[in-house]
Amino acid sequence: MNVEQQPSAAAHGLSSDHYHDAEAVARRAAHSVRRNVCENKERKLMRETWQWLRQLDLTPHTVLMGTVVKTIPLAVGLPVTSNRTLNRPPSYTIVTPAFMSTEPQAPIVEPTVSEPPSKPSPFQELPEELILLIIAHFDRPDLLLCSRVSRTLNRITIQRLLAETGTPTPTAYCKLVLDPNPRAKVDSLTVLMHSAHIKKIKDISFYYTSFMSYSSLIPPLRRTLHCLRSLSVEEVTLFFGTRGVDDDSKNEKFFKEVVPIFEDILNEIVLNSTKKLRIFGAQGLLGQYYQFRKLGQGATDKAPTLPKRMMTWRLSGAKDYLDRRHDKNSEDAIIQDDLRYSRTNVTGSRLFTRCTPEALQQTKLTHLNIGTGDFLRPPFSQWMFAMLRAAQIKSISFSFAHLSKDPEEVEFVLKRLASVLTGLTRLYLFEISEHTIPVLMKWINLFPTLERLQIEPFADTSFNIVPDATLLPLPYSFAPNLRRIDGPHQFLSYFFNLASNNVVPEAEDGISRKSSSGSPPTESKSATVNGTPKATTNEPGSGSTGGPSTTVAAPATAPPTSPFPTLELVHLDYYCVRGVKFHLHTLANAIRNVKSALAPPGYVPLAGSPGPSGNTENGDSEADTPILVHLKFDKHFRGLEAYTPRVRSGSDASSSSSTARRTLSIYASLLPDTLLSYSNPIYCTDPPSLPSPANVTPPSEFDPDAAGLLEAKARDLATLRSIEKVRVGLPGSHEEIIQGKFNERVVALASVFGGLKALRLVSVDGTAPVKEKVDAGFMEVLKEYCVGLKRVDVM
Repeated sequence: MNVEQQPSAAAHGLSSDHYHDAEAVARRAAHSVRRNVCENKERKLMRETWQWLRQLDLTPHTVLMGTVVKTIPLAVGLPVTSNRTLNRPPSYTIVTPAFMSTEPQAPIVEPTVSEPPSKPSPFQELPEELILLIIAHFDRPDLLLCSRVSRTLNRITIQRLLAETGTPTPTAYCKLVLDPNPRAKVDSLTVLMHSAHIKKIKDISFYYTSFMSYSSLIPPLRRTLHCLRSLSVEEVTLFFGTRGVDDDSKNEKFFKEVVPIFEDILNEIVLNSTKKLRIFGAQGLLGQYYQFRKLGQGATDKAPTLPKRMMTWRLSGAKDYLDRRHDKNSEDAIIQDDLRYSRTNVTGSRLFTRCTPEALQQTKLTHLNIGTGDFLRPPFSQWMFAMLRAAQIKSISFSFAHLSKDPEEVEFVLKRLASVLTGLTRLYLFEISEHTIPVLMKWINLFPTLERLQIEPFADTSFNIVPDATLLPLPYSFAPNLRRIDGPHQFLSYFFNLASNNVVPEAEDGISRKSSSGSPPTESKSATVNGTPKATTNEPGSGSTGGPSTTVAAPATAPPTSPFPTLELVHLDYYCVRGVKFHLHTLANAIRNVKSALAPPGYVPLAGSPGPSGNTENGDSEADTPILVHLKFDKHFRGLEAYTPRVRSGSDASSSSSTARRTLSIYASLLPDTLLSYSNPIYCTDPPSLPSPANVTPPSEFDPDAAGLLEAKARDLATLRSIEKVRVGLPGSHEEIIQGKFNERVVALASVFGGLKALRLVSVDGTAPVKEKVDAGFMEVLKEYCVGLKRVDVM
């Protein structure tokens, strides 16, 4: 039941007149209860409340009153008990609660029984439906006081207060928005700390977004620490606002005070057996107290060699020098890496948050979500990297939006992160942009055990041009154990083009060699192994005399294999939102790029082919890795109008508009000739740079260049017809999809993806409890375009 709605008379089992009388009496009772409880006039309260209850004839005429509490049970989330008689005796006895303090951190005192009452209190006899009328007139401070009376009232009032803040089921998920002044305004953390029943929460989130300055975070952080010490939590989220750097945030006193608090909070999270940790925001929280030190010329990937004259380093004072000298004696790689950072304050000390030995031994972290850059640099870096090295982290979510603008520091931080995540199997990346793709590809290559890679669709989905894959001569392994990849079409096109055009880095002789079939470079392609020369093949131009090439102990060359031997699914996202139009060629081009990279090595690249299909002369067939296309549209459905038939009712349900139908017919007439080329043992490698997503209208029948354009369109249509599974996000509710509001748009997609076997329509919320199928009539309409369609689900 919604706490904001008043229950109806029928829900109470009362007549309309009796219901309105009860509501009027409840208002007067609630007003007097609040007044008398605040004045501690219990005798007057019992007498007046007894008189009001007798007006409704809800209780016996002779009842020995105990101590009357100031509110009564709430039926939020409980079944309606209208079949219960109003005079039903309670199953529990009244207790006399002791006086309790109103401080949020005070413990809940169990009520004591001074003398067993002969009869229960009238408040305990009231049905829960009538109780709702009374407590609806209490404000939050009064309800919070009621939670300190008894365990029953504690459970009821805490549940109501948390439901008002958007947490109806606190044991499953509890969102705590901390208020700068919790004494004047009861925030959700204060309510939770008054609970005597909630001791274990699956997922809890702390929001510090209401604070105008980071310098005022010390009190709420201490409250957070107290909360974590009193609960058992599986997942913790710390959400800071992005305030930037201000004058107060550079205060040295604040820095020395807040670092130990953060250390206690982070260690308490680990000691609490937390499995998932998420940190967002925190831009300019404490990162401004340290600055990154660039290396000089000739730097290598090895541990940095710092200058000997530490006192001459810019902005490093005496304390920084002494602390750095102490850290140099440590053999811990994490401490050595932090020497790349120096204090920005010449008189500041090098303070860090550090993991306790108990936390390192008891850690159960398996997932980390990093939506900030400050927690990957001092003062948090020593805790973060030490914990990741000790924990069994299997999955990580990472944001590229909050990293430093210094490319050298970004590369340094990403390498540190990869060095402690040796067993990572799942990588989820979000908030990326086109200029971060080259850095992203380098980083992905550092996780050889990666099995699932998921890229969130770009925040700016309008761009469609990615960097040229041939400009990155890097030794990519491309995650040989990868089983699933999920990302926007721009990223997948770039990723698989780079896999197809994999280039081995230059050897010592200065010659760059391309690896076969996109496979990762092996030791046989290098001139040395760990600095020791090995047997190589003498080639003309590389030290030979020009005679016949002589092979010296060269190992047998293994046949080329697919760069993704374990890949099971490719999930391609194409979001036509925020001005992005649905473009047939863009989507088909991305699918061809994926198919080209997944093709067996028996195929010979040849421009102009629509894609690999059929059998090769060696008997190898096309790669059978399925591609699932995920489309998403806003209310405008830009670019889809050219393919949208008009679905009508009755016998005309399968008819379409003349323009769209004629266009599809012209494309379909060219399909047989196009499909014949699929039997050839060739495939097309499209350029790595994709065209601009302009809205290309179908050519006119009188256009002299219509034949060539239509042939290209037919190739694109043939590529899309090879897709068997499509997921479509629609801008409507589950009910609107079932009622047929988007039927014309769905038919348009069915006409484009003619080879569909499974189609899923997802509502804007996507929270339907069960899958629901479309009606049989609409299913028949879709089968006119997709003969092999077997299932259409609505979520």
